Parts: sequence; C-alpha cells; structure tokens
Amino acid sequence: MKKTKIISVIAKKNILIITILIIMLSVFEFAIVYSSTDKKIEQQTEIINESIARDVEYKLLNLSRLSTQVFFNNEFQEASLHLNEIDNFYSYEIIYKHFANIILFDSLVLDIAYFPLTEDDNIVFEQGIYQQNSLYLLKNNFASFENLLKNDDSRKGTLFYNKLYSEDGIPLRYVALSRVVLKSYGENIYQPIGLGILIINSDQLFETVNLTKVAGVSTGIISPDMNIIYQGNLSSFVNFEKIDIKNLRTKLQIIGYFDWYIISVFTRAAVLKNIKTIYISYAFTNLLIIIITSIIFFLISYSNSKEYYRFITTFNHIGKGNFNTKMEYTQDKDINKVIQYFNNMMDSINKLNKDILRSKMKSLELIIENKSYLIKYLNSEINKHFLFNTFSLIRALVNLGEKEKVVDCIDSLCDVLRYSLVPGDTATIKQELRALKSYINIQNHRRPNINVSLKYDSRLNNIKIPKFILQPLIENSYKHSFSDNRGNIYLDIIQNEEKIIFTVSDDGVGASQEKIEEINNALINNHEQISNVDSGIALINIQRRIKAIASEKSNILVSSNNGKGFVTKMIIISEKIDV
Repeated sequence: MKKTKIISVIAKKNILIITILIIMLSVFEFAIVYSSTDKKIEQQTEIINESIARDVEYKLLNLSRLSTQVFFNNEFQEASLHLNEIDNFYSYEIIYKHFANIILFDSLVLDIAYFPLTEDDNIVFEQGIYQQNSLYLLKNNFASFENLLKNDDSRKGTLFYNKLYSEDGIPLRYVALSRVVLKSYGENIYQPIGLGILIINSDQLFETVNLTKVAGVSTGIISPDMNIIYQGNLSSFVNFEKIDIKNLRTKLQIIGYFDWYIISVFTRAAVLKNIKTIYISYAFTNLLIIIITSIIFFLISYSNSKEYYRFITTFNHIGKGNFNTKMEYTQDKDINKVIQYFNNMMDSINKLNKDILRSKMKSLELIIENKSYLIKYLNSEINKHFLFNTFSLIRALVNLGEKEKVVDCIDSLCDVLRYSLVPGDTATIKQELRALKSYINIQNHRRPNINVSLKYDSRLNNIKIPKFILQPLIENSYKHSFSDNRGNIYLDIIQNEEKIIFTVSDDGVGASQEKIEEINNALINNHEQISNVDSGIALINIQRRIKAIASEKSNILVSSNNGKGFVTKMIIISEKIDV
C-alpha cells in the first residue's frame, strides 16, 4: 500500500513537471513562430518581387530598344517624311513592311502605329499607319496621346506608358508605349515629325505577376503617385483606380525603368491564417499529449512500477527530440487504448514536422532559383555592340582590300566567340586573357594609336574567375577615355591573400569628381540611376556577376586623377570558385 502511494506521489510530481515543461515549450514555441511569421512572409514576398521586377524591367528595356529600332530607323524616317505627298504609296509600303518585320520579331508587340505631326505639333489622324487594325484601340484614347505632346519630356523622345480604355471608360487588357519621333537636322537639333506607338498585351507584359504568388498576399504594379498600373490580384483588397495603403501592410520593390513599384499587400489575418492554424494545431496536440500523459501516468502508478518506468523511458526519448518513438503495447487492453491514441498523436506530430520541413525546402529552392535567374540574366547583358562594331570593321577592311587584316580580325573574332561558348560561368585567368588579347587585336585595327599594356604574374594563370569581366573594363577606356583615339591603357593583376585585384587605368580625359561619386554610389547601392548608361550600367552588371558567381564581398570602385585618366579597380574575393 505504501509502495502504491509512493508511486502515485511520484507519478503526480512527474506529471506536474512534464505538464509545466510542455506548456512552457508550447507557449515559447508559439510566441517565436508568431513573431517570426511576418518576417518569413516578407522575405518570400521580397524574393518574388525582385524576380517580378527583373522580368518586367527586362521586358521594358527590350521594348524601349525595340521602339528606338522601329521609329529612329533612317529608312523609316525618310519614308515617313513623304507621307503627305500625293504619290506616297511607296512610303506606305516601306513602313508597312518595317512594322510587319518588327511584329514578327517580338511576340509582345501586338501592333505598331505611327501618326505624322503637323508643323504646330498636331496629330494627323487621317494619315496614320498601323498593321493589325488597331484603330479602335487608339481612337478612344487619342486625347491622352495629344496631352503627351504637351509634355516637355516628349521633345526628348522619351518613352511614355499609356493605359487604353474602351468607349465606356473601362480599362482594356492592352496598353501603349508611345514616344514622339524625332528627326535629326544637325548636331543637337531635332524636330518632332510624328508619334510612334507600340501596342502591348498587358497580361503578357506583366505575366510574372500572375504566375508567382505567396499565400495570403496580393500583388500588382503601381506608379509613384499610387495609381494602379496593373491590377494583378489586388482586387481582393482594392476595387478602385487609386490605391490607399495607409491601413494595409505592404512590401514595395522598385522597377527602375518607369519608377514603378511592385506592391504586395497583405493583412496579418490573411498571412497567418494557414501557418497559424498549423502551429495552433501543434499547440493543441501538445495539450492532448499532456492529457494523455496524465492518464497514462495515473494508470501506471496504480498498476505497477515496471510499466511506470517504461513510460518514463519513452518520454525521455521524446524529450531528446526523437519524435519517431512509439510506445509498445502491454497486456492491459485499457492501457493499450491509451497507448494507441498516444502513438496516433506522435504520428500527427511527425506529419506536422514533415510539412514544416517541406515548406522550408520550397523557400530554399525559390531562393536558389532566383539566384540562378540573376546569373543568367547578367550573363546575357554582355555588350552586343561588340559584334556589330566588329562586323562593321570587317566590312570596311574588305572595301579597302585589306585581306590580311580581314583574316586577322575574323580569327580574333572566332577566338572570342569560341571562348563565349565554353560551358560554365567561370574560366581561368589565362583563358580570359587569351580572349581579351583577341578583342584588343580587333580594336587595334580600329584604333591603332591606343596601346594596351598587360602586367601580371604568370603563376596566376590557373586561377578561376567569372567569364567576360575584363573585356567590358577595357572597352570602357576605348569608348570613353580618348577623344583623339590616342593614348595608353594599362591592366595590372595581382593576388593579395584571398583577393584577386584587377586594375584597369588609362591616360585619357578622365572624369569629373561628381561623375566618379555618382558611379561609385551606384556600385555601392547596386542600382542603375546614373546618367552615363553605357559605362555605369556595364560596371554594375559586372559587379552583380562577380557577387553572384564569386562572393558578395567582391566589388568594383572607380577613380580619376584630377580629371586626367580613369581607373577601375575590381576586387574578387571568392567563396564559391577556386581562386
């Protein structure tokens, strides 16, 4: 009898201790999960927003280039100037064919329209040219295009974004990218001659917004003044044209081209609904474990000490994190029912743990996928003008009868292209320098009075670095440093412990301190808001590549010696490749 009482007292004390521990663990776990859930959702949303921003900005940049290709083409502009002549059939035919080729080239463009301007900048609606009978889309929106001509930026040929509406004022699924077409009549003298319009399917342009989602979060695109550019699935929060975010929790990601924002809107209740349910269920499971544990201990304490200690051993395993532990059945049918219920509870806990682990793995896969997308995107940004300029040079040499130089240029170009086809994102310094020398050889035929000197230790030959990072640095000096195409470019490569330092300098015209600070700030802040698009964005793209492929600690800095000579220093600190 005394022994039974002692066991009962011990059981009660253990039950009390275990109950307190489980309650504390449940409260602590729920508090941590509750406080960290918002941050996790925001991190997921930020990753997705960055992916959407890159996709939309990449499409807008390509459309801007395409618009320039369409409306600033010399043949097109010459034909457009003759549209008001009586015998203008040939001009119309040239423009129609030009538009048809562009539409065939880019699937985003549904139609292209062009309207000439009078001398007082009025649109000549009757002489408009369009491919796919888009007049019904443009007719109801002509007032917005006429207002565009009153904007001072239109005189600069700036690309504008216009929503298109039906006769009833309902937003259509089509949008217009329009710009005033300028004709050059000499240095810095431009005359507006027409209005060019690309008609785009907004669902295709912003398709990433609808493809990528986070539970409980609605995503769309807005302008800086909070006007909705693309609704996406924001309709669950807003049903009006202008969004008010004062009482909503949001996550913003800027799209640099039009200064738009990717906006993700969510409320705490919507975000936490699914995740909170999981952890509340887990808390209730802990509560049930307390109840089942109490019953088990009381049953054991009134049966025999052997069963009591067997239960203690089982819970010790669980306390050490072994949630796969199952209780063995006894000879007592009533106790076996309790054990069966307990084992079912343990199965539920294991299932919940697997669900949580699966969710974390999906988040990690999304991060890896976006990292891979970033590397591929930046690799695609290698200067395509190099090929164009090289073929132009070869054509000029052929016309001059310089056969040996033509062969030399073609051989060098083949070396560069062969290097670009080598699989992988990295190469050795020796391979990179070989391709660079071929590039310099091509440039020597264009600018024979610019000398390039290379200084480095041959022991660095087999060190791996990201591909195509030196050519753009040398190209910057060729393009921007020598007004009379005379001078010297120097490339130094040194190794300092885990750092590989590449220094490209020249004795050209240099840059102002203001421009140096602007480029360095853009490099430090990893953004492209700089006035010198060619050199600045090229440096930013190289920096993004070395950070993505080598290490986030890698960076680029520029300097100029009192406006004389330009220096670019690139430091690669590798954590992912063999340097």
